Amino acid sequence: MHAMGISNARIFFLFYSSKMLFWLFLLLEIIAVAKVHSQPSTQGFISIDCGGSTNYTDATTGIPYLTDDPFTDDGVNSQVASGYRSSSSQGEQTLRSFPNATRSCYALKPVIKNRKYLLRGTFKYGNYDGQNSANTVRPLQFDLYFDANFWRTVNITDPSYAFWYEVLAVAMADSVSVCLVNTGSGTPFISVLEFRPIPDVMYPAVNTTQFLITNMRCNVGPPLNSVSVRYPQDSYDRLWEAWTANGFTEITTDESIDSSTNSHFQPPSIVMQSAATPSDNSSVMEFWWYHSSLGISGNDEYVNLFFSEFTPNTTRTFNIYLNDYFWYSNYTPPYLIPDYIYNDRPNTPSQQYRWALNSSGLSSLPPILNAMEVFTAMQFDPLETNTNDADAINDIKELYRIKRSWIGDPCVPQQYPWDGVNCSYETNTARIISINLSSSALSGSISSSFHMFAAIKYLDLSYNNLTGPIPDALGALSSLQILNLTGNNLTGTIPSSLLHKQNLVFSHGGNPNLCPGGTSCGEEKKKHSSAAIIVIICIVSVVLLIVAIIIVWTVIKKRGSSRTTYPEQNIVQPIKENNAQESPLPIENRVFAYKELEIVTNNFKKQLGKGGFGPVFHGYLQNNVQVAVKMLSQSSSQGMKEFRAEIQNLTRIHHKNLVSLLGYCMEGDILALVYEYMPQGTLQDHLTGKFHSEATYSWGRRLNIAIGAAQGLEYLHTACNPPLIHRDVKSSNILLSESLEAKVADFGLSKSFNMDNRTQMPNASAVVGTPGYIDPEYSSSNQISEKSDVYSFGVIILELITGQPPVVRAMNSNAISLVQWVRQRLAKEDIENIVDRNLRMGHDINSIWKAVDLALRCTELDHRQRPTMAHAVKELNESLELECAYSGDFSTGRSQTNTISVAFEVEPPPFFAPGAR
Repeated sequence: MHAMGISNARIFFLFYSSKMLFWLFLLLEIIAVAKVHSQPSTQGFISIDCGGSTNYTDATTGIPYLTDDPFTDDGVNSQVASGYRSSSSQGEQTLRSFPNATRSCYALKPVIKNRKYLLRGTFKYGNYDGQNSANTVRPLQFDLYFDANFWRTVNITDPSYAFWYEVLAVAMADSVSVCLVNTGSGTPFISVLEFRPIPDVMYPAVNTTQFLITNMRCNVGPPLNSVSVRYPQDSYDRLWEAWTANGFTEITTDESIDSSTNSHFQPPSIVMQSAATPSDNSSVMEFWWYHSSLGISGNDEYVNLFFSEFTPNTTRTFNIYLNDYFWYSNYTPPYLIPDYIYNDRPNTPSQQYRWALNSSGLSSLPPILNAMEVFTAMQFDPLETNTNDADAINDIKELYRIKRSWIGDPCVPQQYPWDGVNCSYETNTARIISINLSSSALSGSISSSFHMFAAIKYLDLSYNNLTGPIPDALGALSSLQILNLTGNNLTGTIPSSLLHKQNLVFSHGGNPNLCPGGTSCGEEKKKHSSAAIIVIICIVSVVLLIVAIIIVWTVIKKRGSSRTTYPEQNIVQPIKENNAQESPLPIENRVFAYKELEIVTNNFKKQLGKGGFGPVFHGYLQNNVQVAVKMLSQSSSQGMKEFRAEIQNLTRIHHKNLVSLLGYCMEGDILALVYEYMPQGTLQDHLTGKFHSEATYSWGRRLNIAIGAAQGLEYLHTACNPPLIHRDVKSSNILLSESLEAKVADFGLSKSFNMDNRTQMPNASAVVGTPGYIDPEYSSSNQISEKSDVYSFGVIILELITGQPPVVRAMNSNAISLVQWVRQRLAKEDIENIVDRNLRMGHDINSIWKAVDLALRCTELDHRQRPTMAHAVKELNESLELECAYSGDFSTGRSQTNTISVAFEVEPPPFFAPGAR
């Protein structure tokens, strides 16, 4: 209205005087400038639209927002589902999720060290992933940290709400990190991240040893349908939630109520212009909340109560009680001046905080309350990474442009160090002792920053594209025990400091231009050239000798040699039962004589092991092919004829993840099976430490083994006609090839043979299987199906994760199943506490969680709730993809009204309830 009046006046004077027009324009300019300067400044604000694609200025607040790409190296951009966008602010329509890492961080800068800041994160799920993951029964949860300090657990119970969490703290460095940690209860995500400087005079409880977590900030008694107050009404962009309740009467004033810049809290004028008093002129004003409802683990609670008198020339005096004890006596609010009462020490811890404002005998008006803030105080974590180590690892990150979630402190929080980094922890200082950057696409020379890790024990830079010489300074690292430079393009001479370093495991193969110490590369090339000439001469001589032998053999054959006599042990004849008249077996089903097996196994000299079917011996066929000969017990539950028919069928089953049955022996009471030899033994051997290899060192390797075994079982269940149930799936029946490829053994045998008197036919009194692996439903009903194999396979997954046997000896010496042991542990402890300590490399906790979830579904008591093996293969591949994204070490095995609400205050009345005292 006023702007239109001035405009009309301007037009009016235009007709009369150009001089008057000049003065009018000057006046308008002065008004515009004054209006601009009256607005609070956003200088120092960091405002990030997480997952957004463009920078913009918010239409409501006028605050400029940036995309989050400059602040993080991780995550996936998404948008909330269409049904949740209608009235959302622009920042709440997008988000960034972090499905591929345990700890994902933002780095906020520039920041002024030792200055106080307000830090706020907003989280709106909006069913962005289509999984409907957030509800009150099963909330979506993950942890929030700033720097090394636990902030709080994000608890998303409604997909339509934007939950915000806030902390007030002193910046301890020139940047601040905000980290989201996957705790296994949902994929972390964030919608908006906001960082605001506040004056040092404000919030005196915030200092270099203590920070405050905001529990609630309430604008009491605002006009009906009021929204939250924030910037520009609040210069520091605090969020003041509107709060009214039955039993209170709202009162307001149009008079300005401005705070002094020296005030400890500086509430905005619009907040102080409204208040609440008890209805019906009651002399008591009561409200309360429960500590458990705040969702904060600390007990040190600070409260600020704000007051201002609206009625002149009146007396309003009251006493303030907390849990029936005096908190403040005979308080009188000043007229049109913002005032506050706060505690400089935390309140006495309590499960419930009950507040009462009681009019004193001096008062003619009931109590009044304009606003309130409630905080929980937390202590800064003093632990941090050694400065030299932190600087060195950050220099390495910048030099090689490492694309991992390497933001914040490398070693802290202690349970969530950077990917590929392990640390030791001393008093208030962490040291980097292990760095694994294998297969990380590093290029260029080996950085001198690697020399700075004085405490490092393990350094793996294998399978990158590093060039240039190996720095001699690496040999000066006194703690270094393992150095792996395999598979690069390093050149020059290996430093003698490394070659002669005691107790160092040094791997440097796969660098073709790298020369051993003590010899120049030119001399080495001459040696190689001489050696090559000698090798060529030998090869030519051998070839000529072979040609001569062939010529002689051809001549002899032409002269009429009718047959070639072989040693007796090489004769293999089909064997018939004495009372049978069948035709000879097909040529692909090879039958061995017992005498031949004696020769093959050198009189059964080398026993590989003994299973439920009998001992297994190592042997060689005449073509030098290694085999495993399994001698079966003589307690067949079927006749010889039926058994031979079954074995003939098994010899025709071929799959890369099934141990090939090459043939068999049936001679009198002797029964034997001849299998391909698996040089790496059984999975059980590796998990128990009987057989040491890289198979058990990394989670990726273990997943590959699980996928191979699952594919073999899937083939038996779906590709065989009729489908074949293994009946005795266990880790000792998962064999490993030279390349650690998993193959399932002993399939199809449990149906025919007792296993130490434990295996019977499906309808017999006993059941097939091994303790710890047996399907409980099958055990109770004797009804077997492919889902019984699924149960046993679920136990194997748990073995791979935990390293525990299928039957665990508990602390009270009672034996419990591994399934029960895992379920009990997960109910009380973090998942990391069940992971096998022999997993030497880092691992993606999301991948572990996915495998645990699959294993627990495989071992459900009701077989109808278990997945198929085909589904298990799919989920294990997905788990491997997560691990690959984490480590890069392995390839996959698979060829309504929207509002901003404080999390605890979705429904305010339960936490603030007026009532009679």
